[in-house]
Amino acid sequence: MRRSSRLAGTRLAVTIVLAGVCAGVSAQSAPPAAAAGWIDITAPIDPKTTPVYPGDAPIHFEFLQHMEKGGKLTLSSFALGAHTATHVDAPMHFIKGGATLDQIPLERFIGPVTVLDIVGKLTIDQAADRLKDKINSLISQQRTQIVLNLANVSYIDSGGLGQLAASYGSVMKHGGVLKLLNVNSRNHDLLSITRLVTLFETFQSEAEAVQSFRTVGPPALSPQ
Repeated sequence: MRRSSRLAGTRLAVTIVLAGVCAGVSAQSAPPAAAAGWIDITAPIDPKTTPVYPGDAPIHFEFLQHMEKGGKLTLSSFALGAHTATHVDAPMHFIKGGATLDQIPLERFIGPVTVLDIVGKLTIDQAADRLKDKINSLISQQRTQIVLNLANVSYIDSGGLGQLAASYGSVMKHGGVLKLLNVNSRNHDLLSITRLVTLFETFQSEAEAVQSFRTVGPPALSPQ
């Protein structure tokens, strides 16, 4: 599932990925879906109980025909907004010219890694505090395999650099890893000058960044 949030002055464009593995849940007590390796987070849609965001269309269900009421068949219709219950926000929803859902690879929605696409300036007065809040939120959800995509970050000031370092420390403290993706030459120079480049593993390919989190098992024992 794609979840999204917005930074004040800078957009935290995409928070990606459902946990594909139900960690810490015993197969005996877990429901069948979780036991099979999936967690169903689908929220039921009920006009009486499902929240409707301000400005969204109300939820409406009706039976056009019903066999119990003399109809030849049972036929229903429904109307609802795109933000109803469990849903995915495409980048185009909050970024002008952003991608539509059909342009996003399905692989981005599956797995334990969260990719944050940051757009704009990463500065102390615009985005650093919101990045801190997002990182803390992910840690509280035990999502500590994180990639920060800086492809669309035009400027980083000292506050932004400080928050990158603090975020790295917070994630590491909770047993996770924070990596960087698509660091442009200017921002890479800043990381080098401040020696923060020694902290972060960086990638130019999202696929390689995500793949790097996969744990390599111990080598097989040689036959005696």
